[in-house]
Amino acid sequence: MNLLILLSIPGPTIVSPAPDRSPYLEIEVQKSQALIRDLEDLILEHPEVSRKRSGSLGGLTRLSFRGSRSLQNRMRLDGLGLSSGLTGLQAWRLIEPALLSHLRIDSGGSPGGLTPLGGHVDLQTTGGDDGPWLQLRSGSHAFRHFSLGHRSQRIRFGASLSEEQGDFRYFDDRGTLFHQEDDRWVDRKNNHRQRFNSLMSWRQGPFRSQLFFARLSGGVPGPGHRQTQATGESIHLSRLSLRHRRPTRRLQLYLGRRFQQHFDPLGEWGMTSIHNESIHQDQIGLLGHWRRQRKQQKIRLMLAGEWNKHGGSQAPEQTGQLKVDLHWKHPKGLSLWLGGKQQLLELWASTTSQWALSPGLAFHHQPTSLLFRVQSMARLPSLLERYGRSFFLQGNPELRKETGWGIDSLWRHRYGRVSLYARQMEDLIEWDQNAQFSSRPRNRAYAQVLGLSVLARGAGFQVGYRFQQSWAYDDPDDEDADRLAGEPLQRLRIQWAHRRGSWTYGFRWDLQDGFFLDRANLRPVATSYPLDLHLAYAFTGSPLRLSLGLTNLFDQRQHRVHLLPGHHSVDLALADQAGYPLPGRRWFVGLEMR
Repeated sequence: MNLLILLSIPGPTIVSPAPDRSPYLEIEVQKSQALIRDLEDLILEHPEVSRKRSGSLGGLTRLSFRGSRSLQNRMRLDGLGLSSGLTGLQAWRLIEPALLSHLRIDSGGSPGGLTPLGGHVDLQTTGGDDGPWLQLRSGSHAFRHFSLGHRSQRIRFGASLSEEQGDFRYFDDRGTLFHQEDDRWVDRKNNHRQRFNSLMSWRQGPFRSQLFFARLSGGVPGPGHRQTQATGESIHLSRLSLRHRRPTRRLQLYLGRRFQQHFDPLGEWGMTSIHNESIHQDQIGLLGHWRRQRKQQKIRLMLAGEWNKHGGSQAPEQTGQLKVDLHWKHPKGLSLWLGGKQQLLELWASTTSQWALSPGLAFHHQPTSLLFRVQSMARLPSLLERYGRSFFLQGNPELRKETGWGIDSLWRHRYGRVSLYARQMEDLIEWDQNAQFSSRPRNRAYAQVLGLSVLARGAGFQVGYRFQQSWAYDDPDDEDADRLAGEPLQRLRIQWAHRRGSWTYGFRWDLQDGFFLDRANLRPVATSYPLDLHLAYAFTGSPLRLSLGLTNLFDQRQHRVHLLPGHHSVDLALADQAGYPLPGRRWFVGLEMR
């Protein structure tokens, strides 16, 4: 999935609220060369945004984020559910390591996974100009990407293939924390990754259909210190969608299948024996949207139902869910919504039911560009959190649903924005790690978050600063609090982009305080300051465009840290917030024709 490393991802531009979504802001995209961490910003960093789109990912897919009043986080690839319940930073990596292994996820304005508006993440087919398109990319560590296709108003089809050998050396200090002479750098053997996807869509009047297929394969790093040497997986995704759309209503039927194979030739997952397994999930769903406007008051209603059949894992044989989402907006800026979800486990046998309701209220004073919101933040545990997927990713059937509330205030200006937010959650679900280095979710008794986010832009520069303090307790009677896992106290980001004639160039520099504990991997994370550079040239009068990128210019992969007071410092691999070692310095070159 390394096609995600260097992409034509547009820089965010906050525009006026969409007519039917006020008081929520919207981030639109424009064609410009940027780096992949813009993607996480669009998804996770802006607490006031309810809908986000990135642009072309490899010329075929698009990542979008849409706020859901029911606050049920979901991630999908062209509509096929990959996961649900993205409650912690680690969950992104652990859910789909072959798909998301290179994304540097930061919680930003969504502290500890407490997404202010909730929502789901979709990888969808991209729009664009009519006609053929072609994209070629190459880079260090045998990275190659090729995609082509054709777009028209009625038919769209395309395919893409990307692969690389990877660079995932890690510093193996497992079991030797106090014997530095035994520590060593290790080269993993399962670095090769490959992805192929294809898509065809057809439209005729109000009817639309879409057929999608993808195959992802590669090595599985494993969390924290327990890196794997030969473990791999293969994921097959397919989906058929049929939709009928009118201006005031929409009905959609979709069929999907997810098939995953784990390969463990050295017995790294099973600790003592070779362990290979297969998991599959068949899915059918029906989704309906209805909207109405009367005297400038707008009402939107969404009803959805989904049935899943599972096999090859400890999950129930059949599951289902029902969702409702009701939203009312007044022209004076007042909005009310109510989201609800019911989850059904062990269908037709001994059905177990869980439900969650999430009401909310928002007011947008347009003359002063002030936004204020109060909302409930209930969320049910996902099937992944309940039943797990492998030895490294174990489930917890005893998880309770999250409950809590959140307050947001936002002031925006053409030169930036200022946001204050607060959260209080009970039974917060957080990924932790046991003594065998297997990640497993658990409930924290309650957690509190208070944060300030500031963004300023001008003259091609964009500077963002975030201060966030969190308190988490394992017992209601605890007096000493922990910080949420993987949460830096402060973060500063400086970005600059400039266009002169046919040239586009710029840089991206992140700085965050370090030495906070990544609880899911039982290791400290050091202060990091990766610097990325990009350069692009568009040929005048031609659809061709050349691009060049350099990531992690300072090649940060190692740091020294005192693990315990009074002991000597040791070397550790510089890891991201999910505990995986960061790749070193990398370069990429690309050619696009649109």
